[in-house]
Amino acid sequence: MRRTASLKVIFIVLLFLLVLAALMWGFVRPDIFQKTPPFSRGDYSYAIHHAENRISYLMTEYHLPCFAFAMVSDQKVIYQAVRGFQDLQQGLEANLDTVFRLCSISKVFTALEIMRLYEEGLVDIDLPLSKYIPYFSIKSRFRDEDPVTLRKILAHRSGLPRNGCLLPWHWDGQPEVLEDVVRSLKYSYMAYPPGYRYKYSNVGFDILGHLIEKKRKKLFPEYMDREVLPDMEMEESAFLPGSDDIGRIARGYSYGNGTFLPYGQYELNQMASANLHSTIPDMCDFMRFLFRWGQVEKGQRIKGETLEMMFQPQYSWPGDPHENGLAWRTDTHRLSELTVFHHGICMGTQSLIALMPEKKQGIVLICNSSSVDDSILLEFGFEILGLMLQTIGGVLPMSESGQQPSVSPRTFSDKDQYEGKYCLDGEIIELFVRSEDLKVKIEPGEMDLLPLEGRRFSLSSDLESFERFGKIEVEFFMDEMSNDWIIHIFRGGIYTGTAIKCPVLEETALEQWRKLEGEYEAYPRFESRFTGEKRFGRAEIMLKDNFLLLPSHRAVLMPLNDTELIIKGGLFDGETMLYDPVTGYITWQDVVYYRPGKPFH
Repeated sequence: MRRTASLKVIFIVLLFLLVLAALMWGFVRPDIFQKTPPFSRGDYSYAIHHAENRISYLMTEYHLPCFAFAMVSDQKVIYQAVRGFQDLQQGLEANLDTVFRLCSISKVFTALEIMRLYEEGLVDIDLPLSKYIPYFSIKSRFRDEDPVTLRKILAHRSGLPRNGCLLPWHWDGQPEVLEDVVRSLKYSYMAYPPGYRYKYSNVGFDILGHLIEKKRKKLFPEYMDREVLPDMEMEESAFLPGSDDIGRIARGYSYGNGTFLPYGQYELNQMASANLHSTIPDMCDFMRFLFRWGQVEKGQRIKGETLEMMFQPQYSWPGDPHENGLAWRTDTHRLSELTVFHHGICMGTQSLIALMPEKKQGIVLICNSSSVDDSILLEFGFEILGLMLQTIGGVLPMSESGQQPSVSPRTFSDKDQYEGKYCLDGEIIELFVRSEDLKVKIEPGEMDLLPLEGRRFSLSSDLESFERFGKIEVEFFMDEMSNDWIIHIFRGGIYTGTAIKCPVLEETALEQWRKLEGEYEAYPRFESRFTGEKRFGRAEIMLKDNFLLLPSHRAVLMPLNDTELIIKGGLFDGETMLYDPVTGYITWQDVVYYRPGKPFH
């Protein structure tokens, strides 16, 4: 009897441990949730529970010191929490008072003030920028181009380069630092003709920040911090934090070899494009402001129709399918509802704000590590928004519920025209025909391109590792400027990037440009008194399979003539590097590369 009782006790203990293990597994593996959860209209408990488990998984899987998250429904904060540490070295835990760098989410606030100027008749967003900033100047390789306008800057179709020619810590001209950033562009080149295609530009929004200074007769951070942010009840937020806030700002980290490495912390002179600091409660107040369609205690800060205008896609057409409103990125596919969002990435901190304006549902998330890809955070954000939508009785599109529309692959006769090598974010992918099939060679191996409709194909592969990419389709378009095919890439029906035909160097050019191969040291193009050691990094230029590569920036280089090289593909596509045959210096925007051991002047 005693032995039987002992066995029962052991059995109960084992059963308890199994249940506990299952609960813990579910806690760190949120993907095992049932696919059709029970929703009770207006009850967000499932969405909250799912978010909490998902956050735990992300923090563990990607080594995130801190994760801050909030969900807002109309004027109600459904959930807000801050987990982890704002400073690992000092052992400081993060909380709702912790201040985070929002990085590029700053652009949304700069755009709002520009649109208030537009409402007041102080600017016309479709007139040339030079009307408002006469000393704006930049070089161009293009002829008969349209002017740069405020609308094109807001929609990232200005053709401006990604950054200016001053490093982010170049504060020598303060307090007129934004004017210095604008004036630095006279040493730079346009990347594209204005209006030609999407090109994300930080410096464009710093130009807008300087325009706000000119129209409001105050320095940008002073005006925004004292008159704009408090009006939206964002009392703990600032574009230029004071000394009292320094100890509350979360430090950014990278993670490698089991160690958290802190980023250097300083204020960015790119104030209008990247230097906003805020808290989770303040960002909830900002979403509530948007869901009130611009109404504040004093009245209407910005008109509802102006906000609607900002949420509408601009310039998008089949040859340039990147959906962008005025500052906001837009999406109408994933949730069958208009969704607007914006990322922020800088100095070891990542942030995301995403909302459905018509349904008045929104989320904001911030983590202080660069170890997780921004696409993973975006997927998490849309996942929770989808649960919030279902909570209020919304219906997800069929593709989100696992019922993909069936399209029968068809034959396609002119595959040969697409053959060649393409630049994709600094990598080389090759398209070729074998046995009448169009294939692509890319890590981790070869894949088939199955014809769908028009010039659209789906990627197919037997590789198990390919499954993590999800459903991928590509579509070919003829680029009007280069007269070559470009490839638009879609994941789950959403445009995610473009591959561009790669510039293969001819044998004669190979010998000429082989001299660029090797290691380089990086120096500021314009020296700053705020810089300690002048040298701040290294880079390598290499020749591989007749391509000139700059791996550190995921860039493929195309020599244009004896002194100019154009970057093809990736974040810096279209930008110009200048080579000096006499000194061997290579100048690009805010940096000069030179050979170690040679004198630098």
